Amino acid sequence: ERETVEAARTAFERDFERFASFDPANDGLSGAEAALRELGELKIRHTGKKSALAEGKKLIGKVAPEERGEFGQFVQTVEKGIVSQLESLEERLTAYIRDARIERERLDVAGLQNVFRISDRLFSGGSPAGEASFAALRKLGIKTIMSVDGAKPDVRYVELPRKNSDVCKVLLS
Repeated sequence: ERETVEAARTAFERDFERFASFDPANDGLSGAEAALRELGELKIRHTGKKSALAEGKKLIGKVAPEERGEFGQFVQTVEKGIVSQLESLEERLTAYIRDARIERERLDVAGLQNVFRISDRLFSGGSPAGEASFAALRKLGIKTIMSVDGAKPDVRYVELPRKNSDVCKVLLS
């Protein structure tokens, strides 16, 4: 029984090895998206209902009662290690993809810093500085600005009270 679980761990480590030194910055957004899809397939293959690890879990009930607790802990430890590696890489890839997509949507707007198109109707960016920036926002079709600093532009204004005044403003069109 133990050999079955060890074989499952070894197979996972062999398949996961290609991700061990994976750096999404080297492969860009499309490479990271492809790696995330492959990781999902790897997760199913090694932790799904039909995986070798699932077969190992079924063996717990077939082990002698005096060995069952120790074997069950072993199976859980192996599973936890596999899931931990998968989740860690999944989090890294997801964060990279999110940040890369935001960076791809960066806009150059006069008088504003760090302006990003988040969706068709939602932008995020720094505080508008002067009439030129408000004119640039109007040109983008922005009609509402949500701010934390108390500025009163000539567009619909909603102030969001926050403790941290460094929070980026959210610009809504």
